Amino acid sequence: MPARLKLNLFSPLPPLRSEIANHTAHLLPPLGRLADVTVWTSQEDWAAPDAEGVRVRRFRPDAPPWPAINEARATFFNIGNNTALHGDIFRVAGVVPGVAILHDTVLQHFFAGLAVHHGWRSEYLDAMRRHHGAEGLEQGRRLLTGGVGASDLAHRFPLTLAAADRATALVCHVPDGARALEARTRLPVYRLDLSTDLAGVQEPTAAAKTADGEPRRLVMFGHLGFNRRLPSLLRALAEMPERDAFRLDIYGQIEDEAEARRLTASLGLGRLVEAHGFVPQQDLDRGIARAHLAVNLRYPSMGEASASQLRTWALGLPSLVTRTGWYATLPEDAVFFVEPEDEIGGIKRHLARLLTRPGAFEAAGRRGRALVASRHSPERYAEGLVEIARQAPMQHGRRAAVDLAHASSRALAGMVGMEGLQRAAPGVAEEITLLTRPAPPR
Repeated sequence: MPARLKLNLFSPLPPLRSEIANHTAHLLPPLGRLADVTVWTSQEDWAAPDAEGVRVRRFRPDAPPWPAINEARATFFNIGNNTALHGDIFRVAGVVPGVAILHDTVLQHFFAGLAVHHGWRSEYLDAMRRHHGAEGLEQGRRLLTGGVGASDLAHRFPLTLAAADRATALVCHVPDGARALEARTRLPVYRLDLSTDLAGVQEPTAAAKTADGEPRRLVMFGHLGFNRRLPSLLRALAEMPERDAFRLDIYGQIEDEAEARRLTASLGLGRLVEAHGFVPQQDLDRGIARAHLAVNLRYPSMGEASASQLRTWALGLPSLVTRTGWYATLPEDAVFFVEPEDEIGGIKRHLARLLTRPGAFEAAGRRGRALVASRHSPERYAEGLVEIARQAPMQHGRRAAVDLAHASSRALAGMVGMEGLQRAAPGVAEEITLLTRPAPPR
């Protein structure tokens, strides 16, 4: 019987308020059935499931546990846009070769946060220069002096590949992001569908939600930053003659809570909107389940797939999404699209339709739940990670080839100039391929 693979997974864990932490918790039981997994976290406290084949250990970013890390066949790093949650993981990923799982493919906010709040200023400017040229360097300097914000730079200067300086491979959850990465790096790029757990999640019936004359409930949840479009939803609701037929429940953290409260009051929506803050998962699920429609708008997209969308579907709830990024790839019969150029008008039309044709929305929720079951299970995601881990020798060879090519190019350019480099490049590439080819299995 072949020995089980040994894997490292660096990730935040519950009880941190993070969908990536929740995703990891759902993933560990099926992953532990396929491999021996060590989950590394810099948290002092965590609540991971008691899963066979899984152990959790704490690491210090300034002293990576080299002997234990080197025991594994492959090491995975969860990287997202929250500096507080992923900064320590990124520091280890900068010195330990492994597979970077990019939960966002626009990472300007992450690296700007490291620069502004964690002393990573010179490294940030160097990354902006290497990945985005002279203009990137200039804009990076402007950010550090307060002349621009990360949101102003995010899509022109995403800094995606700055997360891959030591990576042996990349994992992406969105098709467009995977294609863009493949065009810009020689590293292997894999795409896996983000997962969520249907265990214990029952699809509520429409009859259980609605009594005659009761309002239709809308729900928003998660980290509600600038791109989640809460102000647009509030303005659309305020403009509707039928506004009293709706109630809006908000769960999670509102990035600019004071401004949201001010806008809600100025639009006269105070009695229609309730912000619940962070609540336990079971309370959140109850809040989602009693709703008639989730509002999951994202503009601009940060290149992410949405755990919130999967949770919405898992509970059989229809949703409004922006036709952009990953969301634009979702089936037309499973979501209701809002066009970025007609955001408020689109929201109003869908809300009016919810009042007159609720059956169409209920059908979309059922279709979404079927998609989660068929494409977004933790078991399928775990199988994908194990298959990626089996390809580790090829990935390390590719990483070595990329590093050797960069070093050779710099050295040759200094000796023979650019013209000489162009003439020598084919022969150098052939030698690098021979030197870095993985040894055949014994």
